[in-house]
Amino acid sequence: VSIETALGNANQNIVTKAEEDAKIAIAYLKSNHLGRATFLPISAVKPRKFDESAVKSMKGYIDVASNLVECDDIYKDIVSSFLGSTVVCDNLDNAVAMAKKSGHSIKIVTLDGDVIQPGGAMTGGSAIKTTGSLSRTGEIDSLEKEIEKLKEQIRKNDSERNKIDDEIQKNKTDILKVDEELKELQKSLIQIESELQFQSNILETLETGENQLNSELETISKRMDEIQLEKKEKEDSIAECTKRCSELETDAKKAEIEFTELTGKNDMLVSKLTELNIERNTILKDIELENERISRLNTEKSQTMVLISAKIEGVSQLKEISKEMETEAEKLISDTKNQENSLSSYREELEVLATKKVELEKTLREKQASIKGVQEQMFDLTQQQTRMESRMEKYEAEIESIVNRLLDEYELPYSEAAQMKIPDDFDYKAASVKIRGLREQIRSLGNINIDSIEEYKNVKERFDFLTVQTNDLEKAKKELESVIDEMLGIMQTRFAQQFKVINENFNRVFSALFGGGRANLSLSDPDNVLESGIEIEAQPPGKKLQSLTLLSGGERAFTAIALLFAILDVRPTPFCILDEIEAALDDVNVYRFADYLKNYSDKTQFIVVTHRRGTMEAANILYGVTMQERGISKLLSLNIDEINQ
Repeated sequence: VSIETALGNANQNIVTKAEEDAKIAIAYLKSNHLGRATFLPISAVKPRKFDESAVKSMKGYIDVASNLVECDDIYKDIVSSFLGSTVVCDNLDNAVAMAKKSGHSIKIVTLDGDVIQPGGAMTGGSAIKTTGSLSRTGEIDSLEKEIEKLKEQIRKNDSERNKIDDEIQKNKTDILKVDEELKELQKSLIQIESELQFQSNILETLETGENQLNSELETISKRMDEIQLEKKEKEDSIAECTKRCSELETDAKKAEIEFTELTGKNDMLVSKLTELNIERNTILKDIELENERISRLNTEKSQTMVLISAKIEGVSQLKEISKEMETEAEKLISDTKNQENSLSSYREELEVLATKKVELEKTLREKQASIKGVQEQMFDLTQQQTRMESRMEKYEAEIESIVNRLLDEYELPYSEAAQMKIPDDFDYKAASVKIRGLREQIRSLGNINIDSIEEYKNVKERFDFLTVQTNDLEKAKKELESVIDEMLGIMQTRFAQQFKVINENFNRVFSALFGGGRANLSLSDPDNVLESGIEIEAQPPGKKLQSLTLLSGGERAFTAIALLFAILDVRPTPFCILDEIEAALDDVNVYRFADYLKNYSDKTQFIVVTHRRGTMEAANILYGVTMQERGISKLLSLNIDEINQ
């Protein structure tokens, strides 16, 4: 404690090898706006020493602080620069006497953390809980004791867990017994199901036999005896199936009797046996279903027998039909003989017709040769006709283009142009030269816009309208700029006034929350208050004034809370919601925050989301969410004022 107190804020200083390293680090902090830090170059820091012989013999003297610190040789000068002129004393009384005798020329630190500065200033009070690197030994000891307690609790929990495991093992053995009985019943059920499956297989074979009967109806005349034998075999198998069904029914009744005997074995397993009863009922229902299937199969068997008898009748009918077809075949054979006789006469007539056909083909070839010559002459004539038609179309198109050109370029119809027909001795070359010269003169005149006067009027009217609009917009712009300048002036004055009030409130609230110290708000660019950044400087009790970024996490959170209340003092709100803003505070500061919040609640109603006990104790009404049942949340409320009444 004495060493940490003697070092003070120097605990946070950073050691570098040389001044150049410190310069690079400071430049990095500046360029990235990361705050300020103190650097200790090993090559530049000089040790501090004083003659302790004058105080060495005084009461309460322990040693110079630098002698009580162990470090590598490279850091001895740095340690000596901070602790070489500091004396460690046992208590405050001896320290005061030592300071008087030395003429208040040295720094003295007690084991409790009280400090007497050179010049006579004294610092002390209640110890603040810290998490410094030098004061963690006591915390480690307390944590080790807590770990021993937790280990003892774990051993107790292990013994209880072993007892519970024994009970669970006993329950498991009981469950295994019930499972074995259940397995026996399941075995019997499986046997019954296998018998039923065997019966269904037999029925499937019956169905396949019926299909075979249907396929063999085509050759029924040859296999009638075999079908009779298969019929007898099927009847025997059906009889065996019925016999087997009766045996299965007796087995099912025996299973029922055994199942009823098992129901009264053990009273402690009543709940398990009820489940077995349910399974037994399902088995019985399955047996009933199988019995129904057996009866249904019997009915199907009788139906198949009826179908077989019907098919036998169909076979007899087919035999009669085959006899009729044999008689018809005999008739057809006699008809074919008659047709063969008539066919020979037809062949003779066909030979005569073939000779006539040869003569006709010869005359046809002669006619086709003459027709071919005529067709070639017709093809030549059609080609000449198409050439003449294409030339006629070309001439007509040229005439039409000339007529259109007369109308477009000279605005002359064909009738008037015909009257102006030139004589045959007209000089076309001289006329073409004159035409080219006139066309050049026309092109040199440029494009003629007949509507230019009207367009000028429209453009002038639009120009006048836009000029008026532009003047109005410029006038409005000047008026808006003047209003903006006026508003900026009002905003600057009001911001400066409110900023001053907030700064005063911030200093007052900060000292009230921290129990001392001071805080200040400043503008980084006072000449441009509306765009300036804001610097927050705070000085907790016992520390120097420094930027907010150099404070610890709890101090930063407490400073931010002070700034929040300072802003609320300027313009209070009806209610305010705070979400775990005191999470980083220690217990002492949590109670300070809660007391200040309670005193401030006459102006603003606060809704605080928190897990800290001190804040909950200061609240008037508590709301909490619990989950007594999985997946179901409930809201609990507690009015502290009603309980106090």
